Formats: sequence, structure tokens, C-alpha cells
Amino acid sequence: MEAQALLELTQLGKTYPSPNGPAVIVRDVNLCVRSGEFVCIIGHSGCGKSTILSIVMGLNEPTQGGAILAGREIGGPGTDRGVVFQSACLLPWLDARTNVRIAVDQVGDGLRSAERRRRADRYLELLGLGGEGDRYPAELSAGMRQRVGIARALALDPEVLLLDEPFSLLDALTRMELQDQLLALLEPGRKTVLMVTHDVDEALYLADRIVMMTSGPAATIGEILEVPFGRPRRRAEVLDHPDYYRLRDHVIGFLEGRSSLGDGSTNE
Repeated sequence: MEAQALLELTQLGKTYPSPNGPAVIVRDVNLCVRSGEFVCIIGHSGCGKSTILSIVMGLNEPTQGGAILAGREIGGPGTDRGVVFQSACLLPWLDARTNVRIAVDQVGDGLRSAERRRRADRYLELLGLGGEGDRYPAELSAGMRQRVGIARALALDPEVLLLDEPFSLLDALTRMELQDQLLALLEPGRKTVLMVTHDVDEALYLADRIVMMTSGPAATIGEILEVPFGRPRRRAEVLDHPDYYRLRDHVIGFLEGRSSLGDGSTNE
């Protein structure tokens, strides 16, 4: 039985005023993200990927259309969405534990202080930061700071996790390690994820579907690619899959303005 749509974007558009008239950033974006699905949005810089994500975050208002999450129209930020940006956006005057506890406090009404501390520590442990709760952001590496940011987002136990290129500022080895760790964390409960990325290999490794945006201005969804790799995923198995490089070439071909795949894709 097909999973129910959790997040729905309908005729979503964003236009800004400019000296030369209205500047259309994105238009006519229609997308349903199913419960438990991992969807990546990919496209060139300026195609409106982050604009779409910021609308779903509730940090930006659409000019046309709207976004519905779990049957409720999105009209601002909320604890039903966990957000991770390119940089961890931690409060530098708080230690790692307290940065995560900010999220715990938002959803932990009725919990005693000791239990809130334990929950924050548990999420840090899940991200491989057990025993690091007393350290401040300046004392942590970039990868560790991003782990704290992911722990804080997961501590909300959100309906959907929104990721805006969360690994793009990390070195290659740390990026791969965090990708693997994220998949392992999400697998038991199959958390719903909407992620923006520039990285074709990252999208193929993480996503169930890849949403490919046309180039801006007035960008929209050009094609949606179903990713056939099963779950749980192992990097070596994905890279050895007979369809991997065919799909990779197709996504790159789309971004370069050429087509290379006959079947297995849809724009619905």
C-alpha cells in the first residue's frame, strides 16, 4: 500500500519586486512527499531550491500557492519541522548539550530538568558525541558542530526533517561519514526528509526520489527521478548497482541540458 502524502506543495511560486519589474524565482511547483520518504531537490545555483525549502520551513511566504504539512497549511516556523542548514547555527555561548536541549525544551513540557538533560545527551550519543556535551562550539570541529545541529533537529521529533545542503561545507570523508550516520539514524522510524543538495552522488545515495529543477529565473520542477536502490542502504552496494552510473549520467545530463534516460523517470 502506497504511503500517504505528508507534505504537499501546490502551485507554489515566489516572486520578488525588482527595479525591472517582478522577478519570478520559482513557479508552479507541485510536489507530494510521502510519509517516510527521502526526497532530494537538485539544480543549479539560483534555481530556487533553497527558496522552496525556506517556504516549507516557514521562513518565507509564497507569492502563489501554498504548502501543507500533515493536513495543516504552513504559515510560519514550527516544531513539526526540524531544520539543518549548511552551517550548524549553534549558539556559541552555550555548550553542545544546551544547544540540543533548546529543542528538547520546546517539546518536553512536563519533563523534569534531569530528564531533559538525559534526552539531550541521548541525541548527542546517537550522533557519536557521547561525552562531548560540555564542550562549546568553538571547541568542536566543523563535522562535530554539524552533528550537534542534526541532534538538535532530531530532538524535536519532527514530522519532517528539512536539510539545506547540510554536508556541503565538510571535507569528503566527514561528509560520507555523516551521510552514512544520517541514513542509519533515519532507518528505524523512516523519518520523512526533504533535502536540498548540489551533489548528484549524494542525492542518489540518500534519496528515494530526486526532484530536478529547471534553471532560473522562473524555475520549476523539470523532472522527478525514482531512485531504485533498496533500504537499508550500503554505499558499496549502491555504487555496484547496475543502474547507478546510468542514473547518475541522466541527472548530470538533465543539469547540463541533455537527456540520457529512456525510462524510470517522471515529471508528475
